[in-house]
Order: sequence, then C-alpha cells, then structure tokens
Amino acid sequence: MVQHNIHFRISDNGIGFLEGNEKKSSSYGMSLMTERVAEIGGILTISLSPGHGTMIEVIVPLVTT
Repeated sequence: MVQHNIHFRISDNGIGFLEGNEKKSSSYGMSLMTERVAEIGGILTISLSPGHGTMIEVIVPLVTT
C-alpha cells in the first residue's frame, strides 16, 4: 500500500521570534497547532530565523477509504 501525505508550508519574511517565546503562558497557539496535527497523525515543524522570519511546515497522512 502506498501512503500519500499532504504537505504544506507557511512562511514569512518578518522579524521572527526567539525559540521559547512561542510558549508564553498567556498564549496556546503554537502548542495547540502541534497537538491538533499530532492528533491526526501528522508532524508540525517550526523553523525560526530571528530577524528573517518563520516557517511552519505540516505533513499529514492522506486517509482514503
């Protein structure tokens, strides 16, 4: 059986942010995205480049019936 995936990438050329700052106690955005992707069997990767932007990549399995 061949498994297919959906792969998408979101990136910007903004100021980025420092690692660890995405987990401030008043915000759940990044952790919720990671949890949601994991719930459907996917992987979320965040690439940080402070001063140059951020890239978020998601790979999820495509389920066919």
